[in-house]
Amino acid sequence: MVAPIGVHGLVIEDLYLTKSPEWTFDPLLCVGVAVRRCFVDAFSGEYAVLRDAFEYNGHNVDGLDMDSCEDVLYDSNVVHSGDDCTAVYSMAPQGKTRNVTVRNQSCITPLTVTHGLDTADILFEDSTVDGDWGKVPLYEPRWWHTAHRIKMDPHTNGTLQRITYRNIVANSVDLVSEI
Repeated sequence: MVAPIGVHGLVIEDLYLTKSPEWTFDPLLCVGVAVRRCFVDAFSGEYAVLRDAFEYNGHNVDGLDMDSCEDVLYDSNVVHSGDDCTAVYSMAPQGKTRNVTVRNQSCITPLTVTHGLDTADILFEDSTVDGDWGKVPLYEPRWWHTAHRIKMDPHTNGTLQRITYRNIVANSVDLVSEI
């Protein structure tokens, strides 16, 4: 939905994003990114009203992602996504993901570090993950109800270094972490 590329000094504040067809916010090769007080409702815009009645309508509908970015702050956001709440990865061959802080985030899906070609110094702190999505009749893998995940692609040769989860509250989850 929003995919800035190569921006230095990107600041997004007080934005409401809804009905994303795929990844909702996904900067690529950016430096100095700050996303504050945003609300992402990637399902349908009616999630709060239809919590137990919605159907999952898309694949990989992440909330706030980043690919090969440095010096990133995601602060005080609320994310209702169809896959990862916040996904941190580095897939661009010329990029790396470094110095990322995600804090005060309210999530319905996991905080995730994934696909690390060169990913380091990632901090998730003071956030809440709520795994109680209600009834999802069409597609309900167990990992949807996970507080945080670290994923590696078998085709990716890279490293994940210094990943910290601190003061994360997990409600109604089946798994606290999955690696």
